[in-house]
Amino acid sequence: MKTKLYQKVIDLLNSNLEFVKKIKIERFKDKWLIDAIFNATILNIVVSKNIIVNTNGSNNQYVLDFYRDERIFESFDEFKIFVNTIIKKYSEKSKGLYVKYKNEEYLCDIEVMSVDVDRQMGPETIYEINFFDNNGEGVKVAEVSEYPAGAFSIYEINKDVEFNEDAAMRYFQEQIDTMSCGE
Repeated sequence: MKTKLYQKVIDLLNSNLEFVKKIKIERFKDKWLIDAIFNATILNIVVSKNIIVNTNGSNNQYVLDFYRDERIFESFDEFKIFVNTIIKKYSEKSKGLYVKYKNEEYLCDIEVMSVDVDRQMGPETIYEINFFDNNGEGVKVAEVSEYPAGAFSIYEINKDVEFNEDAAMRYFQEQIDTMSCGE
């Protein structure tokens, strides 16, 4: 049963190789350990009686549930829906900030690095924009500071990455507008 489940997981990942950048497979006792690297997400998958997926701490919160690191799937169909949700977000390029690095386009993930509530004019939120390259290495793109009333500032830009500051500013502003409209 485990071998059939493992094979279904591998077949699903292989059928989406345009989005899965790298797959690493190991067998440990009676479990299969699979690392699937997407542009902005790494899934650590354990296949035994069920499928357990751990996501690393730097996921694109608009592709995955940012605050939930582990998921347990009782059936392959549940896991397939989860993976297809990720694939759909990448394929539609919905809600994402993209950059070019070494002639390849990457979907960035955006993490809240800190929130300074002791600011006189209101809280300041610092975001880090980064992605994983084809080798699974994290690349920092820039940092963005959000001030009260939706004012943004971009700094610490990585010169090795083709990064459109205007597109990034529009992206962040769209996120604020979307949240204020209740979507």
